[in-house]
Amino acid sequence: MLAMDIVDTLRRDRRVVSQELLTEEQEKQLLERLKDIYGPQGIEVSDDILKEGVRALREERFVYKPTPPSFSRTLAVLYVRRRHWLKLVIAIGIFALLLFLFNDAISTTLPEGD
Repeated sequence: MLAMDIVDTLRRDRRVVSQELLTEEQEKQLLERLKDIYGPQGIEVSDDILKEGVRALREERFVYKPTPPSFSRTLAVLYVRRRHWLKLVIAIGIFALLLFLFNDAISTTLPEGD
């Protein structure tokens, strides 16, 4: 949990995270910045936990990766967004029903020609 909290703090403070953590110097600067963040809050965090959080950040363990497109994902998206398309489907259904009833009413009232 603490590693996740560290990673969340890193994400919020964009000044702390440079574009890539490639060098040891950048990692040292990041660890110092984290100590500066937690120190005033009265939270004692060991260097091992901070290094684990930085390692997790580097491995992108807590980065959201969206589900790749698939049929089941499409069905799920349609279900979630049903408020938008369901009204249209109901309107088309009512229109088709009225058209059928109107056509049936006209065909029963017209005299047969033969």
